[in-house]
Amino acid sequence: MRRRAGWHVDPMGIARGVIGAALVVGAGAVTNRIPLRTSPRPVAVAGRLLGGRHLIEAIALSRWRSARLRRVVVAVDMLHGASMVALAVRSRDLRPVATAAAAEAFGLAAASAM
Repeated sequence: MRRRAGWHVDPMGIARGVIGAALVVGAGAVTNRIPLRTSPRPVAVAGRLLGGRHLIEAIALSRWRSARLRRVVVAVDMLHGASMVALAVRSRDLRPVATAAAAEAFGLAAASAM
C-alpha cells in the first residue's frame, strides 16, 4: 500500500495514544499498585519512556497509512515483548511488571497486525 499523507482515524493509533498518555501521566500510580521487590521509581521512568514511544507511534499511525510503517510498529512491539519475557525470566524482582509489559506488547502487536 502506498503511503497516503493526511490525518485519519486509526483505531490502533487511538488505542496507543490512550495507553501512551496514561503511561506518561500516570506511570507512578500504575507501578505503585504492582507488587515490586525493588524501587518503583526506575520502573515508573521506564513506563513514561514507553508511554512516549506509544504516543509517537499513535501520531505516526494516524498520520500515514502505510503497511510498511505498521510492520515496523509490530516488529518494535514484538522486540519489546521478547525483551520483557527475558527480563521476567532473569529478574524475580521485576517479574510482575515485566510480565504485564510483555502481555501488553504482544497484545498490541497482534491487534496491529490485523
